[in-house]
Amino acid sequence: LIYRMLLDFFFFLGRRHVQTRLVEPRASSLNSGDCFLLLTPQFCFLWVGEFANVIEKAKASELAALIQTKRELGCRAPYIQTIEEGINTHTHAAKEFWKLLGGQTSYQAVGTPEEDEMYEAAIIETNCIYRLVDDKLIPDDDHWGKMPKCTLLNSKEVLVFDFGSEVYVWHGKEVTLAQRKVAFQLAKHLWNGTFDYANCDINPLDPGECNPLIPRKGQGRPDWAIFGRLTEHNET
Repeated sequence: LIYRMLLDFFFFLGRRHVQTRLVEPRASSLNSGDCFLLLTPQFCFLWVGEFANVIEKAKASELAALIQTKRELGCRAPYIQTIEEGINTHTHAAKEFWKLLGGQTSYQAVGTPEEDEMYEAAIIETNCIYRLVDDKLIPDDDHWGKMPKCTLLNSKEVLVFDFGSEVYVWHGKEVTLAQRKVAFQLAKHLWNGTFDYANCDINPLDPGECNPLIPRKGQGRPDWAIFGRLTEHNET
């Protein structure tokens, strides 16, 4: 169960462990060195930056295919429309892509390989993971600021993953209905509460520093962010 607006914009960046992150759906979020996936109920657009590496391209194509074939995240597009920067950027599909992003404007040029690695490490450090203990969400110190692993998941537990622009409540199949309700309410409180990335190298709500109106410290998430509830064996 996902609560969000009907326009999702993901980008893929990295060299060792490609990061997939939800970003603001606007043209200035684009980068010539990365891949982006724009989803609506009718469309599935894969935008490939001219200088994106093969790992980013493979990861983006894999996720696009998964979402389109399984109709995840509310996307019912009959096929994936790929737009390659500098090659087919003036097609009908490209015009629709730019329209959804509010019009074609300037965006960021490609960064250096070193910047990719720095970003990869910095964005992972903003990951926040909580466990439901009694009636409280307790930070998981062993996995805080690290890349989540499947070994975290336990049929008897509830976890909350806060990635800045995405917050997910996950619960195992043996968790009681009462525990699920408590976790959901606590996660909504986290979602609507304050966030503070002032001491982080990257703001996960604006990783490319494209929008000065998105603060590093504030309250509530942007309207394009995702709040999701996932159950064991039914993960998106």
